[in-house]
Amino acid sequence: MLCALGSTELKKTMIRATGTATIIDGMKQTGVKRLIVVSAMGVSASWDFLSPVNKLFLASLLRSALADHGAQEAAVMSSGLDWMDDRSAKRAGGHAWDGCLRRW
Repeated sequence: MLCALGSTELKKTMIRATGTATIIDGMKQTGVKRLIVVSAMGVSASWDFLSPVNKLFLASLLRSALADHGAQEAAVMSSGLDWMDDRSAKRAGGHAWDGCLRRW
């Protein structure tokens, strides 16, 4: 299953976390075992790989989206499913970061 939920709104939304929880419930009910989630660089531990300019931008304009992505990732990681979280990142701050977390 591929999950690429998102919103164009800058206001607070939990569409990613809520929608992903619904997808996870459906997957468990139907026996689907693998989930791929499209997330964003700057979520959770990847925050450390951002430049100061990117941190300022994300913290000021996209704070709500980062919180939603963080809640989404927590739901995925605790789901018990086989999963991959693609943060779609390039090299940030001179560090190699492939942007993917996996559990399968």
